[in-house]
Amino acid sequence: MNRYRKQWLTVGALCVGAFFLPIRFETDALFYIHLMDAAHLPVFIALTLFAHAYWPWEVAPCRRRLLAAGSMAGISAAIEIIQPLTGRSESFTDFVNGMMGILLALVLLASRRKLWALPLAVACVAVALQPAWREFAGMRWRAAHFPLLADFETDDELRLWIGNGLGNVRNDDTAIERVRQHATRGEWALRVVTTVSQWPGVRLLSAKQDWRSGKTLAFDIWNDGPAFTLSIRIDDDFPHKERGDRYNTTRELAPGANHITIPIAEIESTPRNRRLNLAAIQRTILYVNEPTAQHTFYIDSMRLE
Repeated sequence: MNRYRKQWLTVGALCVGAFFLPIRFETDALFYIHLMDAAHLPVFIALTLFAHAYWPWEVAPCRRRLLAAGSMAGISAAIEIIQPLTGRSESFTDFVNGMMGILLALVLLASRRKLWALPLAVACVAVALQPAWREFAGMRWRAAHFPLLADFETDDELRLWIGNGLGNVRNDDTAIERVRQHATRGEWALRVVTTVSQWPGVRLLSAKQDWRSGKTLAFDIWNDGPAFTLSIRIDDDFPHKERGDRYNTTRELAPGANHITIPIAEIESTPRNRRLNLAAIQRTILYVNEPTAQHTFYIDSMRLE
């Protein structure tokens, strides 16, 4: 073990930092989460190859490969067990990608023709990157269509919307779906069905968009039920610890068609504690404050004018 102590300690320290230090993504969280998931595959290819090259005891070649793979498999499982204790979250996808990386490393080690095994490794990494690529499609749409914020004419846009008013990752608290009903721009709109919970709603992820060129935020909403109060929140890149540090307002939605307009100057000046940073708008949240009944509404043609 003394022969390779320095190498093992260096790699171990890098792994502790990479796998256990808390990480928080304020913008496009799902893209970076999926990217980190995919990274487990090449990382565990490299770790398995490292363990094989620097195995501290002399053993036969076949056993050396199995020991390297087995130790890395144990480390992959241990990481997912320990991560929740360090502020990170466990992920079965991470474990699967890690195991794929270990198996690919074994293929590379066992293959006499390494050039044949390399395309297989590249193909597996490409497959692991697909979830991140789908999120990136939404990011490309956002950049290409600004100052249009949403018209729901492609599935790519749905990557920018989260069917929940509370977090930056998707879950089933609020159901959202592209539909052909009540569209005001093109043929599609977004149907939102809230639950009876504390703050059910949807959020549009903007990733520090610059709204300074706009005069008005405008969008259309069709309310499929009785009148209710819609709450609207807009965040910039400031740490949002207090209500007075962000833009909050409400609009009464009548049954049927509603056209919402909000002056950009109002968005900038409404926060009590400061002025909103229009150069770095991160998210727009539409939600219902502690509803006693389910609400269904349709959003379309959100844009800056």
